[in-house]
Amino acid sequence: MSDVAQVRLRRMIIDNLTPDRDIRQIEHEFRAFIHLRQKFQDVGFADLEGHGNFDLLCRSGTSALEVECKTVSEDTGNPIKNELVVNLSQIFLTSLRKHSPVGGSGIFHLKFKSDPGVSKAVIHEFKAALKSRALDTIDCADATMEFLPRPSWDHELKTLAPVELRNRIKDDPAVGGHAHCITRVGDNMFALSLETSKGNTLAERAVNVLKRAADQLSGTRASMVWLHFVGFAEQEFQALAEFSQGGRGGLNELVGEAVSPRSSTTDRSHVSIVRFSGEPAGSTVVQLY
Repeated sequence: MSDVAQVRLRRMIIDNLTPDRDIRQIEHEFRAFIHLRQKFQDVGFADLEGHGNFDLLCRSGTSALEVECKTVSEDTGNPIKNELVVNLSQIFLTSLRKHSPVGGSGIFHLKFKSDPGVSKAVIHEFKAALKSRALDTIDCADATMEFLPRPSWDHELKTLAPVELRNRIKDDPAVGGHAHCITRVGDNMFALSLETSKGNTLAERAVNVLKRAADQLSGTRASMVWLHFVGFAEQEFQALAEFSQGGRGGLNELVGEAVSPRSSTTDRSHVSIVRFSGEPAGSTVVQLY
């Protein structure tokens, strides 16, 4: 790596270590470099060296391959961002352990009226609601908050094993898979449930990421886009990969929408390989042509 590229890399790493950035994109590029270096005679960081707008240029003899690395995280396309979930969960746990605004077990249910984003207003409204000792239904600017009593949990807390009790709470129709926090306070069980009418847009966002990656490549050489799913559970990614390899959509559908000439007037035929990877315990890489 040249002196200029080293300076650029150092600056990029420092920039991505700031609290509002994500170093995992650079980690993905390094993993791709190590993997491809075992297959090609020479692999260089094209963008850092000023040789293109893509990440890696791989060469063996007269053959060359351009590679653009991208990541999508567990937050991508999720209408309720992790930062908001963490903040609300912390308030939920801290407030209940100081004093409970209700007299028995139940669900604290927040239903957002619009895209929640990382709304600070909701955080303040939720904190104020938990301090109130008369929590029933509160209509706030950004969300509706209500407490749904579950007196049966008091009895189940004494009779069920912890895992079975947790599963019983998750199966509650009012929770509906939206539970983001479950805790015990004294002889009561409480769940925090966050709901929004906006659906997950991961598929659409992933297609846009693939398109941007393809457009960063020069279009004059054979090219590969490598999309890494950050923070996705191994089991979920493995199931998606197996489903896609059966030719029934999934990752194949993302590739088709991103690079197929039938999906866009933009020519992206230079992309010969789209590779997907996740973060399982072992090494799982799915490659689609």
